[in-house]
Amino acid sequence: MLRYAQWVAWLDPVLEKVRRDPRLLAILEPLIGRDLKQIINQLHWKPPGARADLGFHQDSRSRRPPEAYRDLARSYVQTGIAVDPQTAQNGAVVVVPGSHRRGELPFDPARPSMHEALDDQDLLRLGVDPKAAATLRLEPGDVALWHVHTLHGSGPNRSTMDRRFYINGYVTAANCDRGE
Repeated sequence: MLRYAQWVAWLDPVLEKVRRDPRLLAILEPLIGRDLKQIINQLHWKPPGARADLGFHQDSRSRRPPEAYRDLARSYVQTGIAVDPQTAQNGAVVVVPGSHRRGELPFDPARPSMHEALDDQDLLRLGVDPKAAATLRLEPGDVALWHVHTLHGSGPNRSTMDRRFYINGYVTAANCDRGE
């Protein structure tokens, strides 16, 4: 089953317009400036019944090679746009508010977050209270932003509706050798 697709904007003119929408860029400008590169463009899809777990992780783990990303903590913002309603039942993103303040955490490098269940034990191993985790309940068109060090993940779709989430990651152009 297809879980997500990379650079879907290259194939779909509507998604291309969304990733460059001036309203989205106006949100990003006070955070990371006007001169941006985009390094992530993904559509995540969980049809009804999809297991499709993504364990707790920080996006900084995926920004490789590290030397291509300078001052990542102050230069990067991840956005997620709800295509469908996002609920706990359909596998919405779960975040740990304030976790970005802890910087890059010591994840087990032998255990990738892809295909891993959301697990309170993972949070406890990192010294994070699982009760602090919160589900991002979003309506279609709502935009969520998170920091490169925000702990987040998502669980299975236990509902009867699709859960699609359009993700775009932006970085200050001068601080990154990757992207467009």
